Amino acid sequence: MPPPSPIPAARPLSSGPALGFTLTELLVVIAIVGILAAILIPVAGHARDAARTTQCASNLRQLYQATALYTADHHGAYPVSYGTLNPDGSKVTATAWWMELFPAYCSSPDVFKCPTDDTGFSGTYKATWTRNGQTLPNGKVSYGAAGHQDGSQDFKALGKKAALLPFPALSVLYTEQQNADKRLSETWYGNQPRWPREVTFPHPGGRANLVFLDGHVALLSSDGLNQAVTAGRLVFDPASPAAR
Repeated sequence: MPPPSPIPAARPLSSGPALGFTLTELLVVIAIVGILAAILIPVAGHARDAARTTQCASNLRQLYQATALYTADHHGAYPVSYGTLNPDGSKVTATAWWMELFPAYCSSPDVFKCPTDDTGFSGTYKATWTRNGQTLPNGKVSYGAAGHQDGSQDFKALGKKAALLPFPALSVLYTEQQNADKRLSETWYGNQPRWPREVTFPHPGGRANLVFLDGHVALLSSDGLNQAVTAGRLVFDPASPAAR
């Protein structure tokens, strides 16, 4: 039997110059990266905006569901809010509709804030507040109850019997209304939006989410909202005599 062949010795590492990218190759790579960035960054931005719009719509559906639970516990009446009228004609001042829902019917403060709302807070802001003996987290409120209010006129659904309001599929309950001072701990702006011009349109294309009395959500522009109101395809004042 012949002896085993000897193991060949390892080749020495080359001591020549290391190979690298040429200037032309580097410029080509940089150009490709730039093209890809120009394509992907707008796509990512559109995806982010679409996600925010979808989350906002989800918030409004959850607020509708919380409101439905409230009405079931309050003889079929929607929650009252700052500026709505009591049966004797006096105005509600000590509460806002979000205080009636949070935390008893909607335990997450995040549901009241649209992901696009970057209005912040002006003045003094406290992270917690107390209501009915509970210490609660504070937060932004990005939504409002639709309906005309002026003097003794109160055409919001708030405080009214749900069964007495016609055309629930056409009538707006809540929509977007962003304001720097609107927060869970205060009743400020609990009466807005009173008119379509007080609705804010923070989503791409200048659009806003609206949830209706029957629970469906629509995404409309300012022109689309005004045209729908004028044509009678949408009721901004659910309790208005004109809606009957």
